[in-house]
Amino acid sequence: MDGAELAATLKMEDAVRAIEDAIRDGLDPAADIPRSAVRLRNGHALLMPSEDHSRIGLKVAMVADGVPDRGALRIQATYLVFDADSLALTAMLDGTELTRIRTAAVSMAAIRPALPRLQTGANVVVFGSGPQALAHIDALSSTLPFGIASLTVAVRGVVSENERLGDQDALCLSSDSAELRDRLQTADVVVAATTAREPLFDDLHVGLQPVVIAVGSHEPGARELPSGLLRRSLVVVEDVETSRREAGDIIQAIDEGALDPHDIVSLASVVSAAVPIPAGCPYVFKSTGMSWEDLVVANAALARPNRDPGGS
Repeated sequence: MDGAELAATLKMEDAVRAIEDAIRDGLDPAADIPRSAVRLRNGHALLMPSEDHSRIGLKVAMVADGVPDRGALRIQATYLVFDADSLALTAMLDGTELTRIRTAAVSMAAIRPALPRLQTGANVVVFGSGPQALAHIDALSSTLPFGIASLTVAVRGVVSENERLGDQDALCLSSDSAELRDRLQTADVVVAATTAREPLFDDLHVGLQPVVIAVGSHEPGARELPSGLLRRSLVVVEDVETSRREAGDIIQAIDEGALDPHDIVSLASVVSAAVPIPAGCPYVFKSTGMSWEDLVVANAALARPNRDPGGS
């Protein structure tokens, strides 16, 4: 299944529901097989296996260092699906498109419990303009209860200009502009989807109770969010132990004394409504990406009509 077919086969809402249903049916992210990273000359390779009762999935992802050449993607991946009993290869999917869909789907599943705090169209600020930034804009437009009222995209070194991003009109601003800081102060939803290694903004620039999504980093030495924001937020992660191994935003906030590890909340806890969502504070979802997510979304795509080549 190539990228175009995968995108046409699986709607975002179906992918979000697949993530939610898997968790509510008892999937434990903590039991997932840890991924492996292999250092390469110009980046690194990620090997991400996962297994359920009928299938084994393996994503091989290449992550380029820095900003890739024009026309190249920072993350390129292939996804292999095997029968869990015979171990025979049964399907191959475009792993790059699968990653794009599943990352945004996991974010939407994570923030949906906090969305009742939004009673009107949301003011959205997005840091980054790559595939994940665009995927999250599209996902938010279909997930936010009253849609997107305004969209601001922060990009390094770009002078203010209006652009059309997906179905949304966006104001593109330089990431260090005063106007961006003003818009960040009144943002209802903030998305960080960049290659930054240091915080993208100061905690003082963020309002009292935005919903914040950070998906750009998965290394201990890289973060997009300031520790001060995590100090005053409900912090949600896919799996607490995984985040303490891989998520620089979490690791560095703990090291700086801004975040108590016992206060971190798992994705399963909020999706299953085991943890109440407090009002009056920011709601932060920090994602590192996990192997089970790819398999859940791949299964959802393969289960569509005429798309079930392996397992039930």
